[in-house]
Amino acid sequence: MEYRQRHPTDIQADWQIAIDNSKLNFEHLKHIDRLVKAEGGLLHRSFNTPVADGRAYYQITRIKKKTAVVKICPGICLDEYRDNILGDECEIPLSKAKQLVWQMDALARIFG
Repeated sequence: MEYRQRHPTDIQADWQIAIDNSKLNFEHLKHIDRLVKAEGGLLHRSFNTPVADGRAYYQITRIKKKTAVVKICPGICLDEYRDNILGDECEIPLSKAKQLVWQMDALARIFG
């Protein structure tokens, strides 16, 4: 299931609503990730990268023979930061995509 932003995060309209909606969008992404992880798949798993004073969230949207396409998940980081290398969408080696997802799993096991 590919992530789609469900709730608007327009900080110009109302900060509190944007923050609340950001949390709802993040929960939606985590829900997708849990479902895919339970099935043992890699397609539609997610990971994040540190950017400025926050994190950019990405989802694997396509898997090819040796590469994976990753795409930004809008509506979670209110600053709409992007990783300088990954940008909005990027094709990366499949091994790197697996590593990024497994790192998130390891951190979740450590910090619960």
